[in-house]
Amino acid sequence: AIRSPPMGFNSWNFYHCNIDENTVKGMADAIASNGMKEAGYEYVNIDDCWQVERFANGTIQPDPVRFPSGMASLAAYVHAKGLKFGVYTARGSRTCQGRPGAYGHEALDARTYCDWGLDYLKNDNCGGTNWPAENTSWIKFRSAIDACVTRRGSPMVFSVESCDDPAGCGQWVGGLANLWRTCGDIQMTFA
Repeated sequence: AIRSPPMGFNSWNFYHCNIDENTVKGMADAIASNGMKEAGYEYVNIDDCWQVERFANGTIQPDPVRFPSGMASLAAYVHAKGLKFGVYTARGSRTCQGRPGAYGHEALDARTYCDWGLDYLKNDNCGGTNWPAENTSWIKFRSAIDACVTRRGSPMVFSVESCDDPAGCGQWVGGLANLWRTCGDIQMTFA
């Protein structure tokens, strides 16, 4: 069981869609060597824009230009630094930036992420066709993530966005996710 908040790096706030495997490797190198790892920062997570389309069999495809080594290789690099690795998806058919979302592919995506060796999955509340109930995608992912954890014997953090209604989703979100957002994106302003 995960007993402390997962701490680390997420690419969105600074890099937005300008992310690639060398940037991710550089971030892993920095966290592993600058004292942040010893302070408890252990996750290196890529947000939106790593994916470009789906293969004919439905499997999600990383951007071959920005991530030419593939996600399993990148996960292995991050793991070799003693850190953990994660990616982003969205529960709709499109992500916030119009990339392929998880709608209708939750089990396949979770198996793919498991095979890549991912330790963290962020499921955003964006775009396109969506399930009528807010938690349908989350339920499908939770089941597939649990199967992954059983198969490989190591946890995968599941983060969902968003649950800002304690009287509504607050009643059930704790059974599906390890953490959830309660507000909009943070911004680089101190006002």
